[in-house]
Amino acid sequence: IQILKNFGNVLLIGSIALFSILIAVLLVSIIKERIYEIGILLSMGERKYKIILQLFLELLIITSISITLSLLSGSILGDFITNKLITIDMLNDLEVGKIVIDYFELYKTIYTSTFITILLSLIYPSYLIIKQNPKEILLK
Repeated sequence: IQILKNFGNVLLIGSIALFSILIAVLLVSIIKERIYEIGILLSMGERKYKIILQLFLELLIITSISITLSLLSGSILGDFITNKLITIDMLNDLEVGKIVIDYFELYKTIYTSTFITILLSLIYPSYLIIKQNPKEILLK
């Protein structure tokens, strides 16, 4: 069981790194599409950290809603499929005891890893926003 736990941790760290890179690439393309908006905001005196904070909050809201909906639909579908595939007679034959899952710890891990993924994915796009000059953006 310890080997499975270690494998799960490695898989979690690898998926955080991979999804951080994918989200960073997505954010770079979003920044390129919204470069004139960013240039106008910067020329009006908006602070760069507020633009980065806006991107962070947009990403956080979207991912929080999508993860919450996926957890709800996954648990409903999982219970339905489990009840259809496994009958009580099968459980009695297998002599499987009741499995206790700490859902609070599970959800805490999911949301924490999502938050870390979002923070890591904002490193490179934040650098791109910080090095932008509003005059150069608007002259393009």
